[in-house]
Amino acid sequence: PVENILFNNIKKNQKGTREKNPYYPEDLKFVTMNGVYVRSKSEREIGNALESAGIEYESDVLIECGSSRYYADFIITRPNGKKLVWEHFGKENDGSYMAKNSIRIRDYIKLGLRPWEDLIWTLDSDIEDSRVIRRIMQRFILSELDSE
Repeated sequence: PVENILFNNIKKNQKGTREKNPYYPEDLKFVTMNGVYVRSKSEREIGNALESAGIEYESDVLIECGSSRYYADFIITRPNGKKLVWEHFGKENDGSYMAKNSIRIRDYIKLGLRPWEDLIWTLDSDIEDSRVIRRIMQRFILSELDSE
């Protein structure tokens, strides 16, 4: 199950809290309604939508995939307790950025995360309309399919 994958690969620091991304802290300049710092306006919009719906999440948390280390944008706890990783790729017109992120997705899949089940990703063009974020949340987080 994804919970075992995530809990075995999400690293905690010496204080027992999940290790956060130490790189470019100056980029954490956008703040959600609940005071969570994120790296982009799009991530803030996603975070605000999750918070408005009462959905628990953590952001910018380390996941180790073999020798690669990634900081997931959102690790969401669904109402049924199951976890979901939501990555948001904002620079969709930047070829090298998207190439790196395709490797990230491949590594997550190798780790055992299943696309469109416990791993989703979006681009800025996917969420230009905030109603789309709500539809994504309904389908992948709040859906009755997740109550099984």
